Amino acid sequence: MNSLSTQQTVFARYGDVLTYPDPGLGKALQDLRALLASECPSSAYIVDVFIQFALSNSIDTLEEQYTRAFDLSPIAVPYLSVYLFGAENPQRGRFMAGLVGAYSDAGYGCEGELPDHLAVALRYAAVAPEAEWEEFQRLCLPAPVKHMCHSLKEADNPYQHLLLSLHSFLEHVNTGELTHA
Repeated sequence: MNSLSTQQTVFARYGDVLTYPDPGLGKALQDLRALLASECPSSAYIVDVFIQFALSNSIDTLEEQYTRAFDLSPIAVPYLSVYLFGAENPQRGRFMAGLVGAYSDAGYGCEGELPDHLAVALRYAAVAPEAEWEEFQRLCLPAPVKHMCHSLKEADNPYQHLLLSLHSFLEHVNTGELTHA
C-alpha cells in the first residue's frame, strides 16, 4: 500500500470510530490504532486514551458521551460546512451538493446523514480518487477539526481524544511528514 492510500485508509477508519457507537467500536478502534502506530505514532498515543475510556465504560456510556458531543444540542457540531461557511450561509448548500456529486461519482452514499457530516466525509476517503481526497483533506478538514477539538476539550468530553488524534494526523499529513510504507 502506498502512503497516500494508507492515509486514506486511516481517514476512513477515523470515520468508522466517529459514528454512533455500536458493538464493533472496539475492533474499529484497534484497527485505527494499528494503522496509526506505523503512520503517525503520536496520533496513536492519543487514540490510546480514548481506547482506555471505551474499554472501561459500557456501550450506554459511550452512546451518552457521543450524543453529548455530536447530537442533540452538540458540544461540537459534526457538520464541516458550518465551520467552513457559517451556519446560515448559502454556500453550505453548494458545498453539500458538490459532496453528493463526488460521493455519487465514487459509488459512495451518505447512509441517511448529511454529506458534510465529519464521519461521512472521513469514510469517503476509502473510495475517493487520491488527488480529490488530498485536496479535500487539506482544505476542508483542518479548520473544522480544530474547532471541534477545542469545543470537546473545553467540555472535557472523552471524544476530544479522537478529535485530537485526528487533528494530529491531519497536521502530520499536511506537513508532508509521511512514513513511507
